[in-house]
This record gives sequence, C-alpha cells and structure tokens, in this order.
Amino acid sequence: MLPEDIINELGKDFVDYSEFLNIKQKLEVFYNTFEDSSRIIRCILYLAKGDYHNIQYLIEVAMNDWRDLIFQAEYDSGWNHIRDFNQPFKINKTDDDNH
Repeated sequence: MLPEDIINELGKDFVDYSEFLNIKQKLEVFYNTFEDSSRIIRCILYLAKGDYHNIQYLIEVAMNDWRDLIFQAEYDSGWNHIRDFNQPFKINKTDDDNH
C-alpha cells in the first residue's frame, strides 16, 4: 500500500476520480515492484505537477532509470541538494514549490 502522504498528494493533484484511480494503480504496481520506491514516487509526483500525461511518462521513465528523476526533483541547477523525498511531502515544502 502506498504511504499516506503519497495518496494525499495524488488526491490533490488529480481531482478527476478516474485519473486518480488510474495513476494510483500504476504507482501501486511500481511501489510493489521496486524496493524502497517511495522516494521515486514522490519525485514523480513533484515533477508531474498534476499533469496526467506527464505523470504517465514519468512512471515509464522511472521503470527504466529513476536516477535522473531524483536529480531533477531533489537538486537545484547548482547541484545543491534542496529536497529529500525519502521524507514525506510535508517535510519538503519550500516557498518556491507548487506542492
């Protein structure tokens, strides 16, 4: 089962119930396939910014190689580690984030 903060964020980003269920199902498959995947899923949600097509693309990217997703979500352009999506969303809030 997906962690509560991920389900909550998914519900905020996808208010259309059919989109919510579709993405939730895909993320559950990912979560059950890859060990310690909560971090990657948080990165996917952060980068998708509520875009249904983008999140589907990011899930596919993560299935092949998730390292770029972590870099894009957690680091700024100066390679400074500014977020840690090993932690729940509420810990990673910053003023410049849309989440």
